[in-house]
Amino acid sequence: MVQDLVWYEPRIDDATKKVEQYSTKYTDEIITRAFLAPYGPIAIIVIDHIEMMPVSSANKFLKTLEDIPEKTLFILLTDTPNHLLPTIRSRVKILESHERVLDANFHRDHPIRQALDLWL
Repeated sequence: MVQDLVWYEPRIDDATKKVEQYSTKYTDEIITRAFLAPYGPIAIIVIDHIEMMPVSSANKFLKTLEDIPEKTLFILLTDTPNHLLPTIRSRVKILESHERVLDANFHRDHPIRQALDLWL
């Protein structure tokens, strides 16, 4: 199932070394991945710092959230849920954690990991 867990995070501009917002092209890449058939029972797509997705990209991503591909689970991570579009917040289940998920190898007792175990 390792190949079915895909982790997206804001990219760092090579020239400026600054963190970039999710571009429309990068958002298209996420959406395209969501529609690929999983190798195993389910594809899990983690989008870290979703609040950094500009409104135009977020609106495009919203269409995918409204009709999530079969056997696909999105996990949207943010430190500031109030910065998400209300239309996105209204379509997700919010799980609060005071522990920051750093990578895909997070602890079994982490709330997000527990949610994954329920889905798998």
